[in-house]
Amino acid sequence: MLAALAAESRLVSASGAGNTASYAYDGLGRRKAKTVNGTTTVYVSDGDQEVLEYDGTSGQVERRYVYGAGLDEPLNLITPAGDRTTYIPDLQGSILASLDGPTGSVTKYGYQPFGDSSDSSGAFRYAGRRIDAETNGLYYNRARMYSPALGRFLQPDPIGFQGGPHLYAYVNNDPLDARDPQGLSELSIKGGIFSLTFGDYTAQGSSVTVPYTIVKLGLTGLGYTYDPSSNPSSAPAIAPLISKSPFENWFNG
Repeated sequence: MLAALAAESRLVSASGAGNTASYAYDGLGRRKAKTVNGTTTVYVSDGDQEVLEYDGTSGQVERRYVYGAGLDEPLNLITPAGDRTTYIPDLQGSILASLDGPTGSVTKYGYQPFGDSSDSSGAFRYAGRRIDAETNGLYYNRARMYSPALGRFLQPDPIGFQGGPHLYAYVNNDPLDARDPQGLSELSIKGGIFSLTFGDYTAQGSSVTVPYTIVKLGLTGLGYTYDPSSNPSSAPAIAPLISKSPFENWFNG
């Protein structure tokens, strides 16, 4: 892939693998548009997060995004027709799966520790950041582009050595305990950890169990609740992600 950088080392164009793309930014350094193989998408941001996507030719709204309370916690993609896709995150905020509202189908995603994946589809993926499929899976981490294949940023840190001794390193090589949504410095994701088993769960250090299952994935606190003893058919559509046999999972409490 060939890439061109402009002011503040921002990616303005990329080509390779049959794709040609260009990118534009607003006065605050936020991406406002991208054109891939002649098709332009315009973004409207609320603070640091894109909330609307427009067709750059017709001006029609294509997608709307709903977020959780924190940065990079996408919850839903909503189309103009009202169809909803729900994102299911893990502890790092990476999207493990998406649930299509109209069909109930679940699309799963997998990652290596630094986010490398064989699939670059979707809007938001590793650590909740926007992925650019046209670049073979680079991530737009606002101030810089991140390569999960390299586990490194492609541009030096704009804040210099204040972000660490390695100007290209991602979260000081500790992707399991931190993320870098701004492309400037790491943000710790360590927190209260609980053990969850299908059928009941017990907080660490406690003997108290709760007689129903709460599946809680990611930093957003997104959860699904159902009682398997009452009516297994009442399980939500996310159930295919979960084995019906006992299992243990970790989540941010």
